[in-house]
Amino acid sequence: MSADAETILGALAVDYWKLLRSFERLASEAPAEKSARLQAQARFSAGRLSTHLEAYGLQLATFEGQAIAAEMPIVAINADEFEGQPGVIVESTIEPAVVAGSRIVSVGRVVAAAGGV
Repeated sequence: MSADAETILGALAVDYWKLLRSFERLASEAPAEKSARLQAQARFSAGRLSTHLEAYGLQLATFEGQAIAAEMPIVAINADEFEGQPGVIVESTIEPAVVAGSRIVSVGRVVAAAGGV
């Protein structure tokens, strides 16, 4: 696959991932009789997304709860709040990173939080 096609497929996957996260939030707020079915549909769709990406050697990477390290393919949108502080973790993912093996296709965006040391 060309680098351009890989970038476009990665961007499409990130957009789909974000749509799935919104759908999951709405599903969790739905009445109980509908919530379980909607959440199952979201899990199924997430699995299909992973399967399609794997067919092209791509994957989405999120890092919730992990200590932020320089080698992570992410940018913390609020990094300035924690400059010089140890034990900063990824609180939530805004956009996952897209990776192809050990190569970064696109960098993810996250929200950082103080972790414990």
